[in-house]
Amino acid sequence: MRVAQHGFLDFRYVNRTPPPEVRRELRREVGFGCPVRDADGVRCGNPYLYYHHFDPPWATEEHHNPAGMIALCGEHHPKADAGTFTPECPGPGSPDTLVNKVIMPLRPV
Repeated sequence: MRVAQHGFLDFRYVNRTPPPEVRRELRREVGFGCPVRDADGVRCGNPYLYYHHFDPPWATEEHHNPAGMIALCGEHHPKADAGTFTPECPGPGSPDTLVNKVIMPLRPV
C-alpha cells in the first residue's frame, strides 16, 4: 500500500458515471425506460437506469462514448455485464442481441 503525502492513500479513482449530458442522451434514446424485451416482445420499461459500457467494455477502455453505451435497469445491467447480451446481430433467430440499442433476448432473462 502506498501512502501519498498528507497521509492519504494514493490510488487511481475513475468515475464510471457518465457526465450529465451523456446520461440524458442515453436515457432519451431508450425512451426513459429499460429497453430489454422478453421472449414475447414485452419491454421491461423500468425507469431506474444504470449505464452499461459495451463497445468497448469498461474493462477494455474506460470511456463515456454514448455510441458504445446503453441505459439498462438494475436487473438487466448485471446480466449485460455477465455477457447475457451481445452487440452483434446476424439476424432473426440469433442469440440474445443488442441491435440499435434495443435488446431482444430469445430466452427468458
